[in-house]
Amino acid sequence: EGLPNVDPNAMQQMLQNPAIQQMMSSMFSNPDLMMSMMNSNPFVREAMTANPQLREMMSNPAFLRQMSDPRTLQSILQMQQAMSHLQSIGLAPPIAMPGFPPAAPA
Repeated sequence: EGLPNVDPNAMQQMLQNPAIQQMMSSMFSNPDLMMSMMNSNPFVREAMTANPQLREMMSNPAFLRQMSDPRTLQSILQMQQAMSHLQSIGLAPPIAMPGFPPAAPA
């Protein structure tokens, strides 16, 4: 269910930290660095190999800029929390994404 071991409040506080925002902006503004980091993670590398559209998105500078926006990240976190809640009460099935393992049942 959702991101394992992630406290949503701590995540929101972290995303509001100017130092974290600057670090993320720098990281997301360099597609080569992002691709290198993703290729160094076997899970992410396998997901991008299985899903060429994911690789294309993660190579797109405009997409990376949008993903570094704290408002975007907070929106993603809110959606993830809402989906986790709906799944926990049986109103939404686990979502499987191509290239990613299916979510474990709650």
